[in-house]
Amino acid sequence: MKRQLPVCTLLLFAALAAMPSASAQAQLRYVLTEGSAFALDGSTALGSFSCHSYRASGSADVSAGGTANAALSVPVEAFDCGNGRMNRDLFGALRGDEHTHIRFVLDRAETGIETNSWMDVRVWGTLTLAGVDRPIQVDAQGHRENDRVRLRGQRVVRMTDFGIRPPSGPLGLIRAHDAVTVRFDLTARIDGAP
Repeated sequence: MKRQLPVCTLLLFAALAAMPSASAQAQLRYVLTEGSAFALDGSTALGSFSCHSYRASGSADVSAGGTANAALSVPVEAFDCGNGRMNRDLFGALRGDEHTHIRFVLDRAETGIETNSWMDVRVWGTLTLAGVDRPIQVDAQGHRENDRVRLRGQRVVRMTDFGIRPPSGPLGLIRAHDAVTVRFDLTARIDGAP
């Protein structure tokens, strides 16, 4: 049986609110930990690429009643594709000089069945890329252990849905395909916990 949470927060912190808590406290503040990771994976006619970021910021106040107030963002400049030219192309395609962060704002979340200590989490919200907002649904898995929560998942998006022209090489001979996979593996801890 699924439980629906009508919250307006961000991806990770929606999962925190949706997942059963061992704590009976009225409200907890969670913060993202170092090492939380995001990736953008795509392909061209010549092969694939993967751009990674380990810089994200965010915090959430989660109430025992299942609501949360949160903020989460990833700086566009923090993505590293392992190639300086690709880094510049990605930054340009995402219009990083004007829109410095990728954001996700949650509308609601549901949890599903727990398997091997991981719980299915489905969230709906708004993803902002290159300054363009689009509604999106993301399926993920969450895991709670003591004062930490981990959330991992992925979602394929089309760059053109966000007004992004897929990057291309010199003379336009090599162009990235429109579909990219946004992957995340996030960990948050109760604020003040080691």
